[in-house]
Amino acid sequence: MLLTCGHTLPRFSYGTRRPERRRVKAPLLPRFRVQVEASTTSLQSIWEIVGARPGCPASLELQQTPLGRGVVTSRTIRQGELLASIPWSALVFVPEDCEEENDATDDTRLALALLRALREEDTSHRGVVWKFYRQLLPDATGAAALWDPEFIEELQWPPAVDETTNLYWHFQDQIVTHSSCDITPEDLLWALSIVHSRSFSVPTPQGRVRALVPLADLFNHRPESLREVAEQTALLSSDKCEGEQVTRDWETDGWDTDTYLKTSGVNLAWFHLRAFWSFKLGEQVLIPYGHESNAEHLASYGFLPLDNPADFLELYSDADAMLGDTRWLSTANDAALTARKTTFLKQARKSTWPLAVRPTGAEASTHLLGCLRVMHSSAAELTTLERAYDAAAGHYTFQWAGESARSLWSCQSKQLSSPCMEQSGLGQRQAAVDRMALGHAAGRSLELLQEFPTTVTEDLDILADIDAANDANEASLGNECEEDGEYALEYVAAVKYRITVKRLLLELIKSAGLLNVRPMKPL
Repeated sequence: MLLTCGHTLPRFSYGTRRPERRRVKAPLLPRFRVQVEASTTSLQSIWEIVGARPGCPASLELQQTPLGRGVVTSRTIRQGELLASIPWSALVFVPEDCEEENDATDDTRLALALLRALREEDTSHRGVVWKFYRQLLPDATGAAALWDPEFIEELQWPPAVDETTNLYWHFQDQIVTHSSCDITPEDLLWALSIVHSRSFSVPTPQGRVRALVPLADLFNHRPESLREVAEQTALLSSDKCEGEQVTRDWETDGWDTDTYLKTSGVNLAWFHLRAFWSFKLGEQVLIPYGHESNAEHLASYGFLPLDNPADFLELYSDADAMLGDTRWLSTANDAALTARKTTFLKQARKSTWPLAVRPTGAEASTHLLGCLRVMHSSAAELTTLERAYDAAAGHYTFQWAGESARSLWSCQSKQLSSPCMEQSGLGQRQAAVDRMALGHAAGRSLELLQEFPTTVTEDLDILADIDAANDANEASLGNECEEDGEYALEYVAAVKYRITVKRLLLELIKSAGLLNVRPMKPL
């Protein structure tokens, strides 16, 4: 399930007084059990039970990897190559956006379908597969949406806290509404966590379905930037990729359209899993789960990617919120100019891209900076802005018109020297607007950083204290009372998450500094 880490201003204080810092001491809490021990089941046995094709996974092995249990290849795999075909009769699925079963949401309907497949009386191929497959599924995923609210608050970033809390209460509402004498709240909550961490949105001839796909969910996630997605999409559409052609969507075929999703149609259909990238011998084979932020990964999947180029932090929830934050304007817009800018930014409202800071700083945050260009432009400068495709970002942004015009943040030398300005193709006034846009973004980032109750340094100290305390507890207590004095893993994950948030904001400020642009101060 995709979350939307957005918020409506004001979320943090607009006050000019720096909030009082508090040194947070990590609490001693019971240890949280995250998963059952790794299953020793071989990929070959799973393959046979599922009835996957080709007949055996000769080139794939199930191993422990730095990302946890994953699939490793014993030969070179080409981009687009077929990895496995899984019979549709092995999938647990429900149609998306279907109002049935007492208004249960898609995730709840799929969770209930999973629990039905696990019942002893289900002797279908699906039931046989999932009763066997249950041993590979974790007892708990560690998803932040299942944490106690006190731990969710420790995420500190308000959009992440709000959206994770909303998902928490969604889960609570669903288990109260749909548990019964046959389905316990604990079982339904577990099934919901499996759905949120392992389900696929799959196209079929009559619409998309939400599906749990055995075998496919054993492949771990590789994050992608928007630019990487755009480049691969262009490559695939041009039919230039080596090996078999692939799309950016999951592939199915073999449907009997006259009996869609009925017994005969299901038995004829297959889910095909292809390689999104090439892999060398010994490499882990990865697939993309989606373009999700670290908050979304932690809330639904229970992990933080080691390096997530798709991460983002919204500085504004939408264009209206941005234009309404006039504290950053040296000269207030008159009503007519504000109306023009609002109309101009309606183009941006059609975009799904958030007004956000992204990894690598200014160069990757061009949608945010392009919209801030509009905010800081005069009436004359608005006439020189256009909405154009930004190859570096992988989507459309507001850019200066003209073949030679680029942006301040695309200047390769990272210095505001005359040669750099000539290289960028910017006029003097355009460069000034870019400086204001970048200074605004850096200033807003700094303002948000100052609102956090802890700094990055303090968070790192907390983690160091936890490591030291856990080492001391292990040495003094041994195996007796092993759950006493352990720091909750949820708390540790929350601290690690909020460090990524603060570093992302600091990265934007640093990239502005490399261009001699200081964070702007709100008026």
